[in-house]
Amino acid sequence: MIEHREAVLLNGPLDIARFRNPIPKPEAITSSICLPLIAPSQSGATDNPVGVLSVHRLAPNKKFTLDELELLSGLGTQSAVALQNARLYLQLRRRYDQLQNIIEISRNLTVTLDLDAV
Repeated sequence: MIEHREAVLLNGPLDIARFRNPIPKPEAITSSICLPLIAPSQSGATDNPVGVLSVHRLAPNKKFTLDELELLSGLGTQSAVALQNARLYLQLRRRYDQLQNIIEISRNLTVTLDLDAV
């Protein structure tokens, strides 16, 4: 699914071989939507997959509709953007901390520099 970057709507009995240790058990699932969480790229490169959203319905004789798939796709896109923003914020914060350390080291070196020795 992530390779093809497409959502999947599954109605009816699920193929148990496709899932590893699913919760709930596949035989209890009557309908399922799985979609990739893909954050749009800022640099024009390929979009970045950040995860997968899987929603299962256990109610007998109740199946997901295309409208529900569309709604979850929209939520998935928003979730992917939020996850990507959180990652970018953490990267930025790490870089900021590194630069603060470099500034502090530079200040200490400048203060302790013996100009007569230079």
